[in-house]
Amino acid sequence: MGIDVCFTRKRCPTDHAKIERTHQTMTLQALLGQHWLDQAALWAGLDARRSMLNQHIPSSVLQGQAPLQAYPEAAHSGRFYRPEWEAEMLDLDRVFAYLATCRWFRRIRANGRLDLGGYDYYLGTHLRNQMLSPALRCHPGLLPQAASRQ
Repeated sequence: MGIDVCFTRKRCPTDHAKIERTHQTMTLQALLGQHWLDQAALWAGLDARRSMLNQHIPSSVLQGQAPLQAYPEAAHSGRFYRPEWEAEMLDLDRVFAYLATCRWFRRIRANGRLDLGGYDYYLGTHLRNQMLSPALRCHPGLLPQAASRQ
């Protein structure tokens, strides 16, 4: 699929410092002290500030160049996006095939319960504090196409 999955620990902003720094910069420079008439004006203001940060403001890390001056190929991913196209492009069989290659780990609580996918399961106290590694097994075409596109 061309997607790299990266997980960070809960409540550990240092795991994704670049993202947190971007959020902080946008908050300080585009949100605080600003008054936007509506959501459209807010988004326009955020887009303008992001454009300024990426195209014009130099960075010492990039030897005085703005990010898109140093890396012009980052200006566009090469893939155009429209929300209404996503349903047509979504292939759940590919998603499930990818997820079947992944590994997850969940600790069974002291009371023998396990939270998984927003559901709480009782597995028994004889398994308390043990680590469980659930696997996804899904057969192609398992979900009806109409249900998968809602």
